[in-house]
Amino acid sequence: MSDQRNSIPRHGIRELIWMALDILPRLYCPRQRLFCSYQKSDGERVGVSARYSLICAIGLHRATQAGYGHPFDLHALYEQAAHGHLTSAADTGLMLWVGSLIGRKENPEIYRDLTGRLNSRDILKMTGMELGLSLSGLVSYGRQGGAGEGLSSAKKLVEFILARCVHPRSHLFYHTGGRTLRRTFPNFASQVYLMHGLAQYAAEDSRAVQTAINCAESLCSLQRPDGGWPWLYRASGSVVEDYEIYSVHQDAMLPMAFLEVGKASSDPHRYREPVVRGLRWLNRANELQFDMIDRAAHIVHRSIRRRAPFQKVALGLNTLCSFFVNHPLFSSSGFPVEINRTDRPYHLGWILYAWCGREDLFEPEI
Repeated sequence: MSDQRNSIPRHGIRELIWMALDILPRLYCPRQRLFCSYQKSDGERVGVSARYSLICAIGLHRATQAGYGHPFDLHALYEQAAHGHLTSAADTGLMLWVGSLIGRKENPEIYRDLTGRLNSRDILKMTGMELGLSLSGLVSYGRQGGAGEGLSSAKKLVEFILARCVHPRSHLFYHTGGRTLRRTFPNFASQVYLMHGLAQYAAEDSRAVQTAINCAESLCSLQRPDGGWPWLYRASGSVVEDYEIYSVHQDAMLPMAFLEVGKASSDPHRYREPVVRGLRWLNRANELQFDMIDRAAHIVHRSIRRRAPFQKVALGLNTLCSFFVNHPLFSSSGFPVEINRTDRPYHLGWILYAWCGREDLFEPEI
């Protein structure tokens, strides 16, 4: 029998997938034909989000490929998202990614839009999330769309990332490639989306996968003892502020990046231990001993956060102290914390993308 300390938690992989497929229809707004921005704990949907809808489309496409059924028309979702507020390179990258997956013919226009953004000075202000999603879009366009120009643009972006976005000692990613005030304080999303994009491109350049591996190793050294993934880092290799600790990072975003890095390095089990510990955080291993997944209420609670007004106070003071003395003022304890009782549809989309077709990968050996 396998070591129970390293086994999949009660909310196992298949349960996560079926839960995501069960909840997503409840987050869809039929009048607007998009997914909502977020759901409250009482089930009320708030707003709509084209970006989140595109992420859901990516996950639903992966689910379809793995043999799961769902009620959504991905072409209609794509068309409606195109009429939304897609103002950043991240949005355009997602459009290119989804369009490539479902075979849309207007992708060259979106490709020109994205490369126009990347070829301007705006690239210096783009966050790691924007650069990573742009890279994923270009790789998908170049491979599944059969357009060699997509991979050429991806190569140019990778060269920028390797030259401007990697800390030389810690191997964490900077928040931006330009010298902005925020550059040295990257968040978790910058690490995840850049790792994932580079791992997708790895077949074209071995430096890309090695850079992703180096970041992954550094990130693992900063995982909390309870399995939680901190939110804000100093690029030189330390945690600035733990909170909010987001559920989507535990069961979706970190796994999707690490699984892609494992695939690119020909070692799919490479990051089993940190991924499993992250999954266990959802199931009462967190500091509040709270089950973040409420099946009865059809919600995955968004995060554990410091209570207001301490959240902004701690974030601000920890960032200032880290800037001047390279050490946060407040540790992960010291202020009361609470559950953020909302949920966002992109969380469920990334669950599907991360795990569909990989259900048995981390199951315990009997």
